[in-house]
Amino acid sequence: MKKLIALVALLMTVQFIIAQRKTKLDDDWRFHYGPAEASARDYDDSQWRRLNLPHDWSVETEAATAASGTVVGPFSTNSIGNYQTGFTVGGEGWYRKRIELGDTDLKQRISLYFEGAYNHAKVWVNGNPVCENIYGYHSFRSDITPYCHAGSNTIAVRVTNTGNNTRWYAGSGIYRHVWLIRTPVVHLDEWDIFINANPKGKSVDVQLTAYNDTCVSKDCSISVDILDQHARSVGQASCKVKIERNKRQPMSVSCQLSSVNTWSPESPYR
Repeated sequence: MKKLIALVALLMTVQFIIAQRKTKLDDDWRFHYGPAEASARDYDDSQWRRLNLPHDWSVETEAATAASGTVVGPFSTNSIGNYQTGFTVGGEGWYRKRIELGDTDLKQRISLYFEGAYNHAKVWVNGNPVCENIYGYHSFRSDITPYCHAGSNTIAVRVTNTGNNTRWYAGSGIYRHVWLIRTPVVHLDEWDIFINANPKGKSVDVQLTAYNDTCVSKDCSISVDILDQHARSVGQASCKVKIERNKRQPMSVSCQLSSVNTWSPESPYR
């Protein structure tokens, strides 16, 4: 069955066009394997190892050596997970990183987005507990705006993997990318946008939620522009919406298309 694939660019205008801005935070973390009390902002991590993410300490030798027993590379006969984790070793690991923020950044919402950390992760910003994620197979995101200030800010992450929690090798640590997301206080959220294509009716319906994180109501305009694979517009629609202070507003926008190219394995048009 052929499906209509549409590339949708969504813009919200509130005196100026705003968009989410994502910065990858993979480089120059400090890492320590083993227990520590390292959540404080000014904790001395100068002697910790420096590394870039993604990182998995269970494929390295330090954890296996600490577990002792018969050790071959990253494998130890003292692995708690035994054969179910391939004789690799979990434990506790700490990650710390400093980021610089300016006054302009603090006028927006600031979030940390972890694509994956195995297994039990707890996050602090400037010594303040921010979030805790106990399931290592999915991503998680947290608003850190209340804990940030202009200048240097410290992120601390503790990841624990007991080693007896799965039936296959899962690794240990922050094993995927980490992002800093700056979002205008009036915005669309990328996880709250849903697109339904109707190739027979030559239309695209977009369901979304608009957010107003300010203390005053906002009159906003939502615009939808459907582009073909050559970035030419084939359909546009817009609507007005008033979002009350500190509220979210679900809404739907329908866009008729001037021309439709359907997708198939033989003709993968987008």
